[in-house]
Amino acid sequence: MKSKKGENKKMNDLKFEELLTEYQPSEHKSGSVIDDAIIVRVDQEYGYLDINGKLEGRVRAFEIEDKKIGDTISVQVMRPEEDFIIVSKIALDRLKELDKIAIEDVVEGTVTKKVKGGFTVKMGSNNAFLPFSLSGTRGNDIVSKTMEFVVKDKNRKGITLSRVDFLKKGTKEFLDKISVNDVLEGVVKEVLDFGLILDLGVLTGLVHISELSWEQVSDIKAIYKVGDKVKAKVIELNKEKSRIKLSIKQLTEDPWVKTRERYEVGQKLSGVIKEILDFGLVIDIDGTNDEGFMHISDVSYRKFFQLDRTFTVGDKIEFVVEAINDEKQRISLSAKKILDEKWENIDETVQEGDKNTAKIIFMQDYGMFVELENKLEAFVRKNEYAWLKEETPELHEGDEVDVVIIEVDKENRKIAASIKELVVSPWLEAHEKYAIGDFADVVVTNELENAYLAELTPRFKGLIPKREVSGELKLGDKVKVVVIDSNGQKGSIILSPKRVDEVEAKEDLDEMMEKYGVNN
Repeated sequence: MKSKKGENKKMNDLKFEELLTEYQPSEHKSGSVIDDAIIVRVDQEYGYLDINGKLEGRVRAFEIEDKKIGDTISVQVMRPEEDFIIVSKIALDRLKELDKIAIEDVVEGTVTKKVKGGFTVKMGSNNAFLPFSLSGTRGNDIVSKTMEFVVKDKNRKGITLSRVDFLKKGTKEFLDKISVNDVLEGVVKEVLDFGLILDLGVLTGLVHISELSWEQVSDIKAIYKVGDKVKAKVIELNKEKSRIKLSIKQLTEDPWVKTRERYEVGQKLSGVIKEILDFGLVIDIDGTNDEGFMHISDVSYRKFFQLDRTFTVGDKIEFVVEAINDEKQRISLSAKKILDEKWENIDETVQEGDKNTAKIIFMQDYGMFVELENKLEAFVRKNEYAWLKEETPELHEGDEVDVVIIEVDKENRKIAASIKELVVSPWLEAHEKYAIGDFADVVVTNELENAYLAELTPRFKGLIPKREVSGELKLGDKVKVVVIDSNGQKGSIILSPKRVDEVEAKEDLDEMMEKYGVNN
């Protein structure tokens, strides 16, 4: 329990301080400002000031560390002591700063730390409070950042700031200053699959992927990264919703303008295949940076099942400009139009019996398509590969092969070709060697139900009907036969062992008749 004597001393001290304050000159009372205090000496703890040559003031040494003895400074009286007064330069600086700040003012400060209910913001010599609800952020990502705020409230307890109000105010001012077609500079905040989000300061803007470049962009992240500085043109502005749509590509002239001047429908050109799709070809037009598209239906008169089995990236191709779509900025190409011209003069370039070195471009189970020397296509049925199975050549797509034209169908624009017709048929070869009535020594190779097959030439087997045989034949038997029939349409030659004697006898008779004559 405190003694009564101690309580009396405390009361006396308070009364003395009150009396001292009361009898101090008004300019030396707590809170008053002294503008002409002179620094007379400094120790480690205090700086000592001459106040009008009458009174000593003491200020904490660190507050005047940038000053020297003899300098005149302004200070604020903190409290009077018996022989001196305690003053502060920092308190006066803070007070002056506060006097300059009013509610709704825009101020700059640095967020120093997170505290209960919000953040502490350093503003010059003063600290202010930024509530979470007015910070415009959900996390700690603004700590250490210098930002602008609006003074929301100011009282003797301090200053309350609002980042949200600043953004609203800044947004309105920003939107009032800009218009469609203005060019803005921003920083890439996010790189998304569908475009870029640019930080414009108080607002963000969207650059859709279609507005990044006049050329198609497939991988945005390969071009842009967070933090990149980018200029973009305002193409759409919704001030009510604070939405800005931007375009990077519209900072430069649309290449289509120049492209359009270079082409007209019907123009004959050539190019290189850049990309093969299921439904057509993307083609780089020779001598330009322009692309055209050839739909699968405009590639050829035949139906394609797989374009990549016929064409390879890098292949040269001729075509005609089929259509130009300004709205979609697309050039449609057609190779069929080139073929149309070739077909109009087909009689001068392709005739039945013509021989050609062709390139195999597409193979199917029942035949193959080949490209002739004049770039027209012909079809070679599988049964036109060779006369005999063992003579069938090994064929692959991309190979060159000699063919002969066997049919030209102008109405349906189809050409049929053959490989086997380049060589004599086995039947014709045998037919030219053995005429009806000629004898031959043959070997039986096969037995059928009503006939035998016998090797007439290395490439052809003649037919021996069983009715033309006396007795039976076995495989491997050598037998003398006579040709009794040769049918080119059926591709058959009929042989007979039975009639050999008959023909020989007739030949002998004819020879005798010729030698001796009937009337000799």
